[in-house]
Amino acid sequence: MEVKTFLGRPWLDYSQTIVMECFLGDLIDPEGWLKFNGDVALSTLHYVEYGNRGPRADTKGRITWPGYNIVNNSNDVQEYTVNRFINGNNWLPRMGVPFVPRFKN
Repeated sequence: MEVKTFLGRPWLDYSQTIVMECFLGDLIDPEGWLKFNGDVALSTLHYVEYGNRGPRADTKGRITWPGYNIVNNSNDVQEYTVNRFINGNNWLPRMGVPFVPRFKN
C-alpha cells in the first residue's frame, strides 16, 4: 500500500509554510503540496522551498499555485531562520533545545 505524504496544504486564506534545508525523503509526493478543499486559499497562500536535499527535494513536478515559490537565494528567506524569526538565540539555549540559528549551508 502506497501512502502519499505532502509538505502541507492550505486550510485557510493566507496560509504560509516555509520548508528550508530539510531532508525530503521518498515518502513525499512529487507534487509536494495538497489542495485542502478545492481551490480554497490557493490565491492567498505563501509556500516556499529553499535548500532542501534528498530524493524528493527536486522541485520538478511540484504544484503551480500562484503563491508557491522556489527560492535559490538565502537572502530571500533570511527572515525565517531561527534567530530572526523567533529570536532563538535569546531563549533556546536556556531551554536546552538544540538548534542552528542561521543557515547550514
